[in-house]
Amino acid sequence: MAVEGSANVQQCMAAIKGIENLVATGQKSIFRADTVRVRTEDITQLIQTLQQNLPDALTVADSIVSEEAQIIEKANREAAGIVSSAKTEAERITQEGQDKLRQLQEQQTQAQNNIQLARQEAERIVQQAQAQAQADGQAMREHASQQAQAIVADAQTQARALVDQEAVLRRAKVEANELTEKTQQQMYQLRQDTFGSLDELFDKAEQYLGGVMQQVRSNREQMNQGR
Repeated sequence: MAVEGSANVQQCMAAIKGIENLVATGQKSIFRADTVRVRTEDITQLIQTLQQNLPDALTVADSIVSEEAQIIEKANREAAGIVSSAKTEAERITQEGQDKLRQLQEQQTQAQNNIQLARQEAERIVQQAQAQAQADGQAMREHASQQAQAIVADAQTQARALVDQEAVLRRAKVEANELTEKTQQQMYQLRQDTFGSLDELFDKAEQYLGGVMQQVRSNREQMNQGR
């Protein structure tokens, strides 16, 4: 059917071309410049050819137009589907990006809170260590003072009981000096121990803060990669 229709179209085109040739080559009328004379047999044959083939040619043309319309409609449906899919995918990607950004912001906020808590904890540890050191030093000073007072009191008692009061006083002074020196040594050792404890606490605080800062940098790098 498609081959016959194509042949009909070709015959119609050939007939039209023949009519054009007859008009172009026909003898012009001497009475009217826009009129030519052609053979009746030639023009009749061409017209008959058109009459025989034109209906089938029009059918073929309608079929082509209908098929073209179907192709255009199908292309429009496919294009609409592609646009819809692309829009859905773009919305999904946008939503994922927003969720990722929100998550990174929450992580950054949490990291900042952790840093603040770490600083507060470090300050509390330092203050506690300082208070403990002061309390220990005060207690040792009071204890030393009490021991010195007790030695002096004992010396005075012995001095009253002994004949040589001067010897007793010298002995008391020596013992008091020894006790003072011993107390100073203990105070020095306590100070060294306190500073050692503070250094250890500071090291732990720095390690804790270092870990928190490393986590913050990691979260920031993830956020920058997600931009």
